[in-house]
Amino acid sequence: PQAWLIKGIKETEAENYGMALECLCNALEGFRKFGMTEYAILTLKYIAFAQDCSYNLAGAIDANNRALVLCLQNEDEEGQMEIAGDLYRLSRLVGDVESATRYAALMDSVLNKSSDLRTRFEYCRQKGKEARRQNQLLLAEKWFLKGKSIAEQDTSSTSNKYLISIDLSSLYMSAGRYE
Repeated sequence: PQAWLIKGIKETEAENYGMALECLCNALEGFRKFGMTEYAILTLKYIAFAQDCSYNLAGAIDANNRALVLCLQNEDEEGQMEIAGDLYRLSRLVGDVESATRYAALMDSVLNKSSDLRTRFEYCRQKGKEARRQNQLLLAEKWFLKGKSIAEQDTSSTSNKYLISIDLSSLYMSAGRYE
C-alpha cells in the first residue's frame, strides 16, 4: 500500500487528480486490510485534498469525515483538529452552517482537553485564518500572536515558528502595517 500512497501523492502534486484518487483508493484498501490506521488516516486526508482540488467538495467532506472517525477512535487530537478545521472550511464553502458549527465546536472541545502544543498551535492558526478571511484583522492578529507564543514553547518543532511568522507578516502587509 505504501507504493500506491507514494504514487498517489506524486499524481496529486502533478495535478492528475483522477489517477491520484485511483492510487490513493488502492492504498487505503491495503492499509485497512493490514490494520494500518495511521496510514489510512493520512491516505484519507490526501483523498480529501484531491477531491477538493477536483471541485468535488462532497467527496472531500466524505473522505475527511471517514478520516475524522479514525482519528476519534485513535484519540489522535492533532488529526482531529486538522481534519475538523478542514471540514469547517468545506462546510462553510457549501453553505452548511449547521455542520460548520459542529466542526467549530469539535475544535473547541479538542483544544480544551489537549495539552499537546502542536494541537493548540494548529487551533490558533485555524482561528487566525478564519478571522482574516472575515476581515477581522485585530482578531486574526490575536489568534496568530497566541499561536506564536505556543510555537515558541514547542521545542520539538521549528517549522511552526516560521509558519506563524509568515501568517503574521502576511496579515500585517494586508493591513498596511509595515513596521
